[in-house]
Amino acid sequence: MLNSKFECFLMKIDFKGLNVDVGVCKDNTKIKKDILLLHGLGSDAYEFYERMAVDIPNERLCAIDWLGHGKATKLFREEDTYDARYMASYLSVVIDNLIKNQILEDKFYIIAKSMSAIPLAYLYNDYKNNFEKIILVTPAGFDKKMGYVFAFFSRVITKSIILSWLCSFWIPKKRPRKVLQNNLKIKDWGKIVSKYAKAGYDIFGNMKSTHVVAHKYKLMDKDILFICGEKDMIFPRRDYVNFAIENNHQISILLSEEHSFKRENFEKLDEVIKKFIGIR
Repeated sequence: MLNSKFECFLMKIDFKGLNVDVGVCKDNTKIKKDILLLHGLGSDAYEFYERMAVDIPNERLCAIDWLGHGKATKLFREEDTYDARYMASYLSVVIDNLIKNQILEDKFYIIAKSMSAIPLAYLYNDYKNNFEKIILVTPAGFDKKMGYVFAFFSRVITKSIILSWLCSFWIPKKRPRKVLQNNLKIKDWGKIVSKYAKAGYDIFGNMKSTHVVAHKYKLMDKDILFICGEKDMIFPRRDYVNFAIENNHQISILLSEEHSFKRENFEKLDEVIKKFIGIR
């Protein structure tokens, strides 16, 4: 059940010389710890906030839309590449505005899901004094190859309006239908996913060198918790597990879980997170 003080709104930012909207969902409860939530590809701030808010009481959660997702502005100019550096610059502007507008304290925890780990790695040095601890949930950026089915789907099928529309009937089995119904037209959803995918990997699932960032995370001096699903088929090699072990980071493997965790099992995830950041 979401907190009664939970709200969603649009935040205006100046990004690449344009007036851009960013969807923000936050909890206005008494602050103990600020936690910034970064959703994965194809999701949105509301869905990720809803998933994470149930069992983390008395903390101020703040979820933001990645560019083109949810209520955020969709940019389709030629220069809008949606690659790792481009999205890192977007995240930097968003964080600056969250702090400036007192939506987020200048010291905060961060939870990044899947593809969100990549731009986070790019801007770490600029914000390491702001980050308390980092939690990566089934993160991209460590595996050089991803699952072929997802790669093909996101690179090829999403380019077709008709195929994207047909796939929307399958997607809600994995995440709420409102992600598509309330926030994105199927046409725009497919175009956005396709742009992110093209920037990151080929149709065979080979990640581009700009999207393999283990070397950047290796230089981080913050505590990092890795959370992964035992049956992650988007990153079946789960190289991020080996990275966590080799670099003495904490890791939690949720048995029988895939890349996106079932809602009924989120209590397991919440307990792991609360222990890591010190919530009793």
